[in-house]
Amino acid sequence: MIDAVDDITISNDDRAVVCFDGKNNKGIIADSNDYCFAVSPNSDAVTYQGTTDTEQFKTISNPDEFVGISAQSDRNDRYSPISHVGYEFRIPIELLGRSDNYGFFVSVYDSSLQKFYSWPDLQLNQDFQKISPSKWGNIVSPDKTMPEFGVPIVILFAFMCIVVFFTKTRQNTWS
Repeated sequence: MIDAVDDITISNDDRAVVCFDGKNNKGIIADSNDYCFAVSPNSDAVTYQGTTDTEQFKTISNPDEFVGISAQSDRNDRYSPISHVGYEFRIPIELLGRSDNYGFFVSVYDSSLQKFYSWPDLQLNQDFQKISPSKWGNIVSPDKTMPEFGVPIVILFAFMCIVVFFTKTRQNTWS
């Protein structure tokens, strides 16, 4: 969620963009594991994928279960009593791949001031598509806190459980 509390003049030209480098390889040119998600008030969200050429990003179909919305805050907003624009994204982790560290970039464009705000702060005067992933920051993901076991480990564990079960059952039968 992005709460643009400084953007109090809501326009259809306002925009928020969130970008992830799935492998965090910090390429000079965006590659196929780099994704950006953009949303503006009163318009559909758009998904971009890196292309490894000078275009940097191409528009692709929004992934299943992806949501990108923008709306005006109301008086019950806990961050600011002044009405402002807010952006919210739900990005499927399967698209990026599970990792504990991603390249990350976020930008908000306030069209009334013709100003970009970003993290990391890159003093932008242009759209996100010209920003190299090598300049993006990092974000740590709590989603990778549990180890993911491969199929052979799971099969070995299941086999060991079966052996223990039959050993215990056999011992109880003999007693």
